[in-house]
Amino acid sequence: MSDRGAAGTSPERDDAEASAAGSVHATSTVATSPDPDDASADPQDPARRSPRVAFLIAYLIRSVDLVVSAVLIIAIGGVVTALFDIVGTAMRVDQSTGSYGPDAPLVLGGPSGAELWYQMLGSLGGWILLAVGVMLVIVQPVMEVVRRRTPSRGLAYVSGLTAVMVAGIGFGVLVVFGIPPVGLIASGAAGGLVSNLGSALAILVFGLVVYGAPVLIVAALIMLLSFAIGRRRVRVVTAVLAGLIVVAVIVASTGAFRPPPAREVAAAQRSEAEDGFTRALADIDGIADIEVVGHGATVTMSLDAGVGQVLGAADAAKRAGEDLEGIAIVVIQREPDPTSAAQQQDPPRGPWRVQLVPSDQSIDEIADELQRLMLTERLQVSIAVTEGAPLITVFSMDALPAAVRELRGIYPDGAHYRVPERFSMADDPAELSVPMVDAILAIVEACPDVEIEVNAQPKLYVNDVTPEEAAAIVAILQDPALAGTSPSGYPADYQIHTSGPEGDVYLEGTFG
Repeated sequence: MSDRGAAGTSPERDDAEASAAGSVHATSTVATSPDPDDASADPQDPARRSPRVAFLIAYLIRSVDLVVSAVLIIAIGGVVTALFDIVGTAMRVDQSTGSYGPDAPLVLGGPSGAELWYQMLGSLGGWILLAVGVMLVIVQPVMEVVRRRTPSRGLAYVSGLTAVMVAGIGFGVLVVFGIPPVGLIASGAAGGLVSNLGSALAILVFGLVVYGAPVLIVAALIMLLSFAIGRRRVRVVTAVLAGLIVVAVIVASTGAFRPPPAREVAAAQRSEAEDGFTRALADIDGIADIEVVGHGATVTMSLDAGVGQVLGAADAAKRAGEDLEGIAIVVIQREPDPTSAAQQQDPPRGPWRVQLVPSDQSIDEIADELQRLMLTERLQVSIAVTEGAPLITVFSMDALPAAVRELRGIYPDGAHYRVPERFSMADDPAELSVPMVDAILAIVEACPDVEIEVNAQPKLYVNDVTPEEAAAIVAILQDPALAGTSPSGYPADYQIHTSGPEGDVYLEGTFG
């Protein structure tokens, strides 16, 4: 029995021992590994990497992400700023000269678009270094400390922004209070000290709002972008793009490949425009002078040039101004010259001035306007043609009645007549009839020293006349023949201001 029992239990014991032996052997194999540095032999395996090395690598990767984000955000800010500068330059050109098109900035000799882009690249270096410094010196250490204590990326983000804010406030305090008002403290001027501190605090708050807020926004965008480029492919693409930007900034900082200055380009453009404009008008008779200055060209007609010569010159000048780049404004004019023999002829010539480019009028409409102007030359008046009624200036009250009577036939649609500081009349045929205008001119002939204004209502104002002159004017205006002559059907009013022993007197009534 004992033999069989012993024999029966032997196989089980052998299996247990074999199992135990195998267990001991497996355990002893790990414990007695011939290479104790196996845990760090494969640096590609995060499980076998040293915690210190893993932290350092992660720190460096996150630092590179911040640097790349800083370069990209600053570059985007530079692009936006350059675009605003280019648009602003074009708007200033358009408002100040009326010129237009891609060559408009060159017309004024200001920076071209290529120069603005190049200047933007050259100025990015300092801003990139500042942004990278803030990210690596202030933001990154604070975020790493928070990361080691909590896994929340949001909390790390907020802590980084808070660090930037605290650093900005501290820098502002140092700048404002860095040099204390020693003189005030030494003299014990407490009131002055308080006032000075109040001013310093106001400056500090202003600086934090105007400068601190944009810096905080840029820092927030940089940190957000650094979180977004965590994937390997995105990280590689953004790193390459940031590298290209840095290379471009370095090249621009050295001055290499700088575009030609806009002033030189503008000078060449003006020279070419002047030559082309002069050649276009070389065969036109009656031109006394051609002057091209900057973006504008002025054609001055000789005093003996006839209607046909003036119209031919206007046509050629308008076509040349519209075809040539660099010419934004073209004007044709005739100026009086008292010393010229032609000026002594009857009728005398000039002055007049008409803008040909830019203009909404066709050459036929401009030709009609020029013919009217030349018909008025012998009247010795100045005429400014605008989109509305022409403004006609007569230089004496004595010449006014004859000039107005003749000019009303030349400008039947109305005009505004004036004698500087003496007479002003808005002549609208829909409001003033011929008898009403004749009555007004009769007042000028009877009292040439009065001041008269006729507004568009219409209403006549006569100022600073004697009581005798006032009575004569009332007699002219109350002529029964004027009754019912208003073209609009509404009676026109008048007001006469005179002064007597009792003070100022205002006489009012209606025509007729």
